[in-house]
Amino acid sequence: MYTLTHYRNSVRKKVEEYPRRYSAVLEVTSLNNLKFKTLWTELTFINTSNPLTCSHTRGELSREEIGFIFEKLDKWGVASIYLSGGEIFLLKDSLEIIAEARKRFFTQIITNSVLIDNHIAQYLSESRVVVTVYTPAVTKDPYEEMSQVEGSYSKFTRGAELLVQNGVEPLFLIPVTKPLIKSLDKTLENIQKLGVKRVKFTVYPGSGYGHNFKDELMLSPSENLYTTYRIEALKKKYEGLRIHHSFTAPYLPNNCMQITIDPRGRVMPCSYLRIIFGYALSDDFTGIYKKMFKQIAQKVGYASSKPPTDCQGCDLISPLYGRPCWGGCRCVAYNLYGRLNGPDRGCSYLVLRHEG
Repeated sequence: MYTLTHYRNSVRKKVEEYPRRYSAVLEVTSLNNLKFKTLWTELTFINTSNPLTCSHTRGELSREEIGFIFEKLDKWGVASIYLSGGEIFLLKDSLEIIAEARKRFFTQIITNSVLIDNHIAQYLSESRVVVTVYTPAVTKDPYEEMSQVEGSYSKFTRGAELLVQNGVEPLFLIPVTKPLIKSLDKTLENIQKLGVKRVKFTVYPGSGYGHNFKDELMLSPSENLYTTYRIEALKKKYEGLRIHHSFTAPYLPNNCMQITIDPRGRVMPCSYLRIIFGYALSDDFTGIYKKMFKQIAQKVGYASSKPPTDCQGCDLISPLYGRPCWGGCRCVAYNLYGRLNGPDRGCSYLVLRHEG
């Protein structure tokens, strides 16, 4: 029988065998062509339907500076890079940026697909870039309510169809919100009709939703748990889809911590934990990483072997490391409570233990 121990050992072996151990996120722009209620980072709305027409906004990294950062990350040992935004295809030089990243790294991008035309889809297919399509809904009325831009749903679906037609296998990344719960079944039905094979539902309570819309969007712990079970049940109905979700917290604090660089070159642990630890153009990445890990570990209490108070005595074990979870996602704790050593209220296991 294939157990968590087998999984953990196989992952450890791959990590030990692979010489590069780091991944990085580069937010190439703060420009966005949609006003998603689910986005909370510093974004600049650009009202345009034309791809590849905008220059970098004032103060953002130039094409040359992005190339310099790629070179530094490559020398540091980064194996995988994730290009996000904003919307990457608002930039005039987006394809050139992707091409440069592809020469050095395993490259992934995230897009809302609204600006994708046949040329872009063909390029992404030929360059073998991994494409994630971010969408808060896959039904018209909820989508346009979330995007706050009329007519955006048809452009989103057209972009997704072009990706599939050109041989790209996009992953649909869907943040779960209160409005989405009642349309989960229809969402998966529409995804299947588009020809998409992979979907990931994810919850970022307190950190991934626009702050002005928290009450409207954020799930309660019981809704979180209900949605987990609902998605698990729908997996059986939609066997042709690879459906994933990240609702519980089976990992160590900062297990996912990596280098994240914002459009101005500031370095953070994660896109959802916007604490600045250095500057990509001037600082050494090894120094930033060590400082980041040390300071966060101390504040979390990891160095003293004490998880958050609500999590003490919990027996949930990380399947990757075989050690206690230590409180789950630090981004959630920080954005909800203003402290890194708070509990992860998105953890369904915590709900079960405290509320039955």
